[in-house]
Amino acid sequence: MPDPRTAPTIIDVARRAGVSKSVVSRTLSGSGGVAAGTQERVRLAAAELGYVANAMARGMVARRTHTIGAFVRDASNPYYGHLLTAMQEHAAARGYRVVTATGSGSFAVADERRALETLVGLQVEGLVVCSGLLPVADVLPHARRVPTVLAGRPATDRALSSVYCDEIDGGRGMADHLWSLGHRRVAVVTLRPERSLTQAPRTAEMARRLHEFGADVVEVPDEEVRAGDDGINGLVERLLADPAITAVMAPTDHYALAILEALDRRGLRAPDDLSVTGYDAVARSHDMGAAAGRPRHARRRRGRFPRRRTHHRYPPPGDQRTTDQRPDGRTATPLSRSTSFRACSARIGAAATRGQQRS
Repeated sequence: MPDPRTAPTIIDVARRAGVSKSVVSRTLSGSGGVAAGTQERVRLAAAELGYVANAMARGMVARRTHTIGAFVRDASNPYYGHLLTAMQEHAAARGYRVVTATGSGSFAVADERRALETLVGLQVEGLVVCSGLLPVADVLPHARRVPTVLAGRPATDRALSSVYCDEIDGGRGMADHLWSLGHRRVAVVTLRPERSLTQAPRTAEMARRLHEFGADVVEVPDEEVRAGDDGINGLVERLLADPAITAVMAPTDHYALAILEALDRRGLRAPDDLSVTGYDAVARSHDMGAAAGRPRHARRRRGRFPRRRTHHRYPPPGDQRTTDQRPDGRTATPLSRSTSFRACSARIGAAATRGQQRS
């Protein structure tokens, strides 16, 4: 009898089934050449013992692990949850598993490097890197050994492939949308490339396009929001203090949701008191009834694996750029004089109420 305190081995299964170790190996690997009745005995013995094949050991022998490594910088972001789900589905359809290394958005670059090293150490046959922060220079050493795809940002080296959305097109489309709704003084939360390689060009294009139209643009650097004592609350207070601002453009839906919640705490709502736009079309926005006019990334398409087999060690590099779809929503609507007057009155009333509470 195998020791219950230790994991059962292939030898234990062979003894239980009354066959050789090689028969167990051929049965569980699906190699064939084993009678149906014998296969049934082997599988029953393995199930009774709770035997699980050592994938790492099998991979070392066969030089194949059928695993894809995926690094996701911020697993708390619903967008990346959708992306991982799509990757799992498409990998499973091709006989692969996806192993992940994730952070909570607070990973330092050094942590991301170690996460990639961990995935490569698991002998993955391909890497998918979903990070807007990790420099390409830190990805390249692994990409020369393992086929690698950057998801969500363009590759800047011919050794890499990438699948990404056109951030410039998305930012421009959002600005066009707000301008068409009649908004002329708009706050735009902007990010620096050091903060996000994807959100930086997206928000920069929002502001640039509005400037091009002749709008009065109030750019709010994200670092100012994060550095403030009240964070998002401080941002909302700043917006409400300027009645001429009729809309705010957030870099992501996560950001937009935080703004909507801050408005709600003040008894205000979008778009009656302030139009709010986001970006990503994550499910939670719809759950909250806050389906803003915002681009929907092609998550399912991005989660697909290239048709070429990953065990081709050096796949031809290339980019797949997708454009975004903008579903019209309910938190950014056409601006009219009555809407502007109502929003201004509500802000003045809310400010007066806050002043009374402080006194």
